[in-house]
Amino acid sequence: MKKHELLEKYEGFTRVRVGAILIEKKSILLVRQQSMFDSSVAHLLPPGGGVDFQETLQDAVIRECFEETGLSVIPERLVYINEFIFDRVHAVEFYFLVSRKNEKMPEIGFDPELPAEHQILREVLWVPLSEISNQNFIPVSLGKVLKAHEETGFRNHPVHLSFDPDCLNSSR
Repeated sequence: MKKHELLEKYEGFTRVRVGAILIEKKSILLVRQQSMFDSSVAHLLPPGGGVDFQETLQDAVIRECFEETGLSVIPERLVYINEFIFDRVHAVEFYFLVSRKNEKMPEIGFDPELPAEHQILREVLWVPLSEISNQNFIPVSLGKVLKAHEETGFRNHPVHLSFDPDCLNSSR
């Protein structure tokens, strides 16, 4: 298992991240990216990334979605909070349900945090919600709740994926 050479950039502090949940026709927009922990593995995950200093969460999700997919989105509301802690990496993630501003087709973007020769984005694609469990989707807890909440409706309050043992319950 070979770690990405820039992984150390994200180690030793708590990073605040956002993610965009864009669902259309029972499919979700995802990006495929090379794992920072094992360069032989690629994961699917919602478009997103780090929040800049003095940037709001909503502005960050708009920016990150545009950088990674070329799409302009409107954050509708916060639906999930997740904590990721592994080895020396710690991230607190805020996932927003978003809608598109227009019908532009998504396209693979560029991560300005990484130099051109170290880009980890590989693909932008629509994945049916029914197939997420068959994919190398992260975070795993998000994959487990997305289809259920899309069918029963998202809760009126954000779900903390890391600590909510009843996150599949449809009660709102």
